[in-house]
Amino acid sequence: MEFYQYELSTYRPEFRRQIIELQKHLWSNDQDLNAACLEWKYDNNPYLDATFIYSAFSGDQMVGMLGACGSKWKIGKSCGLWSALYFADFVIHPDHRQKGLAGKLMSFALNDLSNTEYSYVFDFGAGEEDFGLGMLLSGWRRIGYIQTAHWQVTPEAGLKRIGGVTKKLSLINSTFRRLKRYTEILSFARSSKARHSFDTLDAKGTLQARKIDSHVSIGKSPRSAEMAELVQAIDAKERLQHVRDKEYFTWRFKNPLSQYRFLFWDDGGLEGYLALQAQVYPTNGRGWANIVDWEAKQSEVLKDLLQAAIHFGNFDHLTIWSATLADETHDLLQSMGFYFLDSVGSVTRDVRLPSILAKPIRQDILNGEWRLGERRLLDLDNWDLRMIYSDDF
Repeated sequence: MEFYQYELSTYRPEFRRQIIELQKHLWSNDQDLNAACLEWKYDNNPYLDATFIYSAFSGDQMVGMLGACGSKWKIGKSCGLWSALYFADFVIHPDHRQKGLAGKLMSFALNDLSNTEYSYVFDFGAGEEDFGLGMLLSGWRRIGYIQTAHWQVTPEAGLKRIGGVTKKLSLINSTFRRLKRYTEILSFARSSKARHSFDTLDAKGTLQARKIDSHVSIGKSPRSAEMAELVQAIDAKERLQHVRDKEYFTWRFKNPLSQYRFLFWDDGGLEGYLALQAQVYPTNGRGWANIVDWEAKQSEVLKDLLQAAIHFGNFDHLTIWSATLADETHDLLQSMGFYFLDSVGSVTRDVRLPSILAKPIRQDILNGEWRLGERRLLDLDNWDLRMIYSDDF
């Protein structure tokens, strides 16, 4: 067995080139894209004054990296704000995996962060089948499983699903639309031509000058100030949630590894929005997108936005985090044809679900009850979770 000696290091600017190269094993094969991602996530993060990147070297070669990014949390409309970190961009060079390096790099990072002002570090999306199990064995604790809801078009289910998003149509026109959409489904399913997930949505917006309904319009950029005002106006949930203000929206939707589209519902002002995310590269004839954020003042506006996304987006698959959705929103998704992948209490099944994990950075709170403000961190009912909180989207 080949034996390696590893040297661990905190961040230095001269490491940037090697970080960009190593991240070809996680982010992308495009060095320019990786450079843009590094700048966006670590240089421009609005919640960090320092760069927390930890690297492992074998000789002169960087073979491992783990980053810690900043975040800011609140509870409803209360005045309390809490800063926290989340781990991201963990990658080990393929030649150096399964050699114990992952645990060493994690321990090195936590030890360094113990000298900062932060109390907790999170991991959004850790799966036990890879590094998550090792994290649990080293003192991390699970907040909860990230359960998901999925809307999927298949040739068998195409007509049934489309029927749920057509309204106010005569029987003849409705039947024509359904047959036309079903034909498109089969066409895209059989096509090997690469396309972006938002091509159809963009075409619809261009043809109709971005207005696809009397109230709904499509945008490629967030309306950050209006979205933040909407969130503040309707935010009655006394649960832990990331701050969603103008600064956050403006920064968050610049992730170079993703592309975004926004559906806005207006009636004399913004009444609701739905934010969609897809990978930046085109797909092979498939339209995959995630609902990363979704807010509205009224349930009917939520429904209109979702119907518009399904009807005009020509997607094959939509996904949303569902673990902390309100019962009304859960029922709405179900009525629109979404199916749910929930935890069921079975070790063999639930082990495959990604989790949200937490760990105190400060040793003085390690053995106490883990809290942010008056909320217990390890109680999933105290959280309002959205895909937008994870840098994977």
